[in-house]
Amino acid sequence: MKKLTLLILSSFLFTACTSAGPEITPPSEEIPEIMDADIATDIIEEEAVEEEATEEETTEEEVTEEEVTEEETTEEEVVEEKTTEAANAEYTTYTKETYDSLLGQSPVVLYFHANWCPVCIQLDSDISGAIADFPAGSTILKLDFDEEIELRQEYGVTVQSTLITINAAGEVIEKLSAPSNSDLIAAIEKTL
Repeated sequence: MKKLTLLILSSFLFTACTSAGPEITPPSEEIPEIMDADIATDIIEEEAVEEEATEEETTEEEVTEEEVTEEETTEEEVVEEKTTEAANAEYTTYTKETYDSLLGQSPVVLYFHANWCPVCIQLDSDISGAIADFPAGSTILKLDFDEEIELRQEYGVTVQSTLITINAAGEVIEKLSAPSNSDLIAAIEKTL
């Protein structure tokens, strides 16, 4: 019982000393008098390994948070800075003016996107990266899922990463949820 109590106390003391900073050192020289030196060394080494693992987890979490923040910032900058155009296909941020000018005039795709949605972020990247593969004359408007509530209701959209293809006459042709680029291209071709 004394060894267990001593082990718990020395573990607590070691943790307190190591978290206090380098100026305080654990009393490892006192431990061998009461218990076997090998056991004390093993305990100290195990605690050091556990502490390193905790530090690594914290560092990985911080790096992941930084990467997500950088990706969101980069993504927002790209969308705000320019409209991606290639081979007459267009991928741009939704505005009411653009929507009104296209509806009933040319095919359009409404993409209900949420910045917090991992599927949306990937889909956005897929579309941006392959816009040259999309049919000429097609326009994809990226809407904010959380902000465009009226359009969500009008088109019956209940889930982010939903795309609505609309033909030049303003008729809904197809409603897709997180489609691959090839499925989206096929749906757009039906509107032409």
